Amino acid sequence: MIRFARAEYEARWQKVYAEMERLGFEAAVIWQRSGGGYDRAGHVLWLTDHATQASGQEPNFGWAFGTSFAAILMRPGHEPELHTVEALESIAPGSIAVGEKFQHEHLTVGVARRVRELGLTDRICYVGDDVLPADAYRAMIDAAPEINWTPCDHLLNRPQLIKSPAELDAYREAGAVASRALTAMMEALIAGEPENEAAARAAAIIVRAGGGFHRLAINHGCQSVKQMWSDPFYGFSRTRPEKGDLVRGWVYGPIMHGYWIDPGRTAVCGNKPTVAQRRVTEDCAMVVEAVRDMTKPGITARELGRFGDKLAQKAGFFDSEQGLAMWPIYGHGTGTFWQYPVPVFEKEADTQDPEIQLVDTPYQPGMVVSSEFFLTDPEAGSAAFEQNFIVTETGHELLTTTPMIWW
Repeated sequence: MIRFARAEYEARWQKVYAEMERLGFEAAVIWQRSGGGYDRAGHVLWLTDHATQASGQEPNFGWAFGTSFAAILMRPGHEPELHTVEALESIAPGSIAVGEKFQHEHLTVGVARRVRELGLTDRICYVGDDVLPADAYRAMIDAAPEINWTPCDHLLNRPQLIKSPAELDAYREAGAVASRALTAMMEALIAGEPENEAAARAAAIIVRAGGGFHRLAINHGCQSVKQMWSDPFYGFSRTRPEKGDLVRGWVYGPIMHGYWIDPGRTAVCGNKPTVAQRRVTEDCAMVVEAVRDMTKPGITARELGRFGDKLAQKAGFFDSEQGLAMWPIYGHGTGTFWQYPVPVFEKEADTQDPEIQLVDTPYQPGMVVSSEFFLTDPEAGSAAFEQNFIVTETGHELLTTTPMIWW
């Protein structure tokens, strides 16, 4: 059965239809890549609870073109249509929330022909400009060259901002599970257990709860200064931290019901930090918690970024020691994948398209967001933290309760 009541999905459709009307679209095709609730598959999951059964983005073998993808065709006044190359018999009755379902030998050609059959040629949005492979896109254009497709990957940004009561309950469950998992991971790292054992402890908690994860990410020691995870592919190695090593752990992915959450913590193996380790860790945690405390209805991501800049400058970690520059942010929105970030530096906020990144959109109750930061000290190493929480009428509700400081 579907994860939420059908009325929940119907309410989501109406929000998308309203956004289509605001942007001037009469139809929209929303593409997903395979992988269930992972990254760009989350849009279709959010609208229908459908996920492809493919193992990943499979090569084109010359038949059933598009097995790694699915598409949803949306038209105001109509229930969404599912388009796939998978056998429709494999979709259990009542397991997804859609209207008609179509199976194609060639997915993008089939979708283009369906849109043409409906007499739609202009004001057609497609979500997936950075998802569809070039060969699939070319075939879609060749199949119906008269269709004027308009890429609009931000179509769902605004409809997904405010979570429903059912979604907030799902997030509370995700927060509780992720917190238990991260606590177990950090306890193992502080005790000097191998990274893979720490990851296994976290994984067991998530899987036993009926959830899933994208990455259980760990690092320790000197290599953690410049490299976020000890193994970029799996996220953890089989090495063991030594007493005195800075240790860092992260639990993230679609933890429960397809909703992403990504708390992270930093500590010291053996729990006896040096002066430098204590400073970088506690200063990083201070910035994260202060930004979280500032998050409330009415504030914007740009304003939070300015506030974070002042905190980082006050701590002495800004002009020359930005930290892990791969993620220069103070937080981000969260849904079926990451949403718009809270930027570091005013100049970064100025480069962001307000229609897409919503950097000047006031926070509202029902949003799920994070505060996070990354700081580096040449002697102590790199510290990083993240908190996840719900924006409420009066402030926020913390979802991730793993301890921040362990000494």
